[in-house]
Amino acid sequence: MSHTLPRILLAVFGGYACAAVGVAAVGAAVPGSGEAMLLAVLLAFPLWVALVIWVFAARDVRRVAAVMAGVCAVSALAIFALPAGAGAG
Repeated sequence: MSHTLPRILLAVFGGYACAAVGVAAVGAAVPGSGEAMLLAVLLAFPLWVALVIWVFAARDVRRVAAVMAGVCAVSALAIFALPAGAGAG
């Protein structure tokens, strides 16, 4: 059984999801700083590339999927835990 297709799907969609949620978390956490938000957006692509490399370098794709899901969940909880308008300032 080939493990290539799950790795491709996890790398493309899981890596994008983690990078996008991470940028949203930084945007929600940093109060009104356009430079910080720009830096977060610029770092999203290298983060995505690093996650893609990690997905294909790891021995166990299930562990990678679990870690990526955990990071996305913690980032999403951080977004929703902040009060409304915390990033505006």
